[in-house]
Amino acid sequence: MSVLKLNQMLAEIRLVDSVNALLQWDQETCMPPSGGGIRSRQLAWLSHHAHSLHVGDSFRKALSSMVDLDSGEVHDCDAETRRMLYLAWRSWKRADSLPPEFVSRMSEHESLTQQAWTRMRPENDFSGFAPLLEEMVTLKRREAEYIGSGDTHYDTLLDGFEPDMTGRRLEEIFSILRRRLVPLIQRIQASPLFDSPDPLSEITYPIPAQRKLCREITTAMGLASDAFRMDQSAHPFTIGIHPGDVRITTRFTEADFRPAFFAAVHEAGHALYEQGLKPLPYGSPLEEAASMGVHESQSRLWENQVGRGRAFWSWCLPRLQSAFAPNLDALDVDRLVRAVNRVRPGLIRVEADEVTYTLHIILRFEIERDLINGAIQVRDLPELWNSLSRKYLGISPPDHRDGVMQDVHWSFGGFGYFPSYALGNMYASAILDSAHDHIPDLDGALAEGRLETLTHWLRENIHSKGSRQFGEALISGLTGVPFSPEPYLKYLEKKYTGIYKL
Repeated sequence: MSVLKLNQMLAEIRLVDSVNALLQWDQETCMPPSGGGIRSRQLAWLSHHAHSLHVGDSFRKALSSMVDLDSGEVHDCDAETRRMLYLAWRSWKRADSLPPEFVSRMSEHESLTQQAWTRMRPENDFSGFAPLLEEMVTLKRREAEYIGSGDTHYDTLLDGFEPDMTGRRLEEIFSILRRRLVPLIQRIQASPLFDSPDPLSEITYPIPAQRKLCREITTAMGLASDAFRMDQSAHPFTIGIHPGDVRITTRFTEADFRPAFFAAVHEAGHALYEQGLKPLPYGSPLEEAASMGVHESQSRLWENQVGRGRAFWSWCLPRLQSAFAPNLDALDVDRLVRAVNRVRPGLIRVEADEVTYTLHIILRFEIERDLINGAIQVRDLPELWNSLSRKYLGISPPDHRDGVMQDVHWSFGGFGYFPSYALGNMYASAILDSAHDHIPDLDGALAEGRLETLTHWLRENIHSKGSRQFGEALISGLTGVPFSPEPYLKYLEKKYTGIYKL
């Protein structure tokens, strides 16, 4: 059996997965409400079919001719093929652990629970949502038991998003972040500039103008206009169907352009990564993202470290003023940069500033780790969420909608996903430091609107690498030093010392 035959089988699995992704996108953007029931069955059927192809006798036979199915060892081939076969085995091993009926049940429940979250969150109905979430937690614990690759159930699920990362390692990293971030927030709150008025408030931002501005900026970032579309959803997201078909969403409010704008830039960072993955051979596991942490590094880099930077706004301010003329005509770059980098402990993760954002992630990590490992139950979540929100952010949610129900991730079974955001912040700092080392006057290029200067460098050094290395190893290889949170902390401390004159 040949590598070519295995790649053909992988391509067929990827085709089924891409149809599944398209139906998920449709479910979140334009599916009529009454279509939810049949959509759940469609997604379950596709998941079952993809799983059957993956663990069927033909795939097993093709893989076993080149890989030891017990150990994953590969012999007598070049390094590129060895890596591809290892990744194919790793994915197969996880899939083969799951009974087909379980895969169908999980997929159907994910769809139903996500639809329920979309419907029940605006109604603040945690009691109605809780039974569905309880079933989801039960299924995810069972999934971890079937796979059994980690020291804990949570480690097993985490490994699906960030290979080689563990809960214990995250605890060490997050402990360092907490020790440095909390004093930084306190220093910012003591600054005379902390109470400066927000020049972007008390203005109406028409949604058509916001939509046009978002499209202009994402196009300037380098998104191929014939290979993506932007829509609206309850929770912003990106789905990569193929490098030639990437879908992003955002959400709008006339009271403030920032939520939609920065969500669009964030999702465009994801989309650039998806467009930058090489599609040949289609279905090869080498042409997937290195990890979700690396995927989030691309979105967080563009959203925050570029999109909230002075160089970017030197170019973008006139475009902002034109979009919402004449309301912002008197605004200058200094005031704007402070306005888009306002540090305010708040309830909503996706609208959090850079300094407090990681505390939102630590809160979620601690809850979902203990939930999956059985230390707490779903009924404990509202009280625990509010307690940790007071502990880390100094505020308590007034309702479930902006508290325990605010994120979509648990509704689709994404336990282990949240740490990707914090890792993405840290990876992004290391990546951008390296980009500055290799691109003469990168800030000058950004200030002139040549955003694709950075995109091209990311394509060469991150996107095109695919999954030839996992997250931490990819970043360490790029920078030449072991991964640590230090570059991210130095970035925050330097940036906000300047903004708030600390």
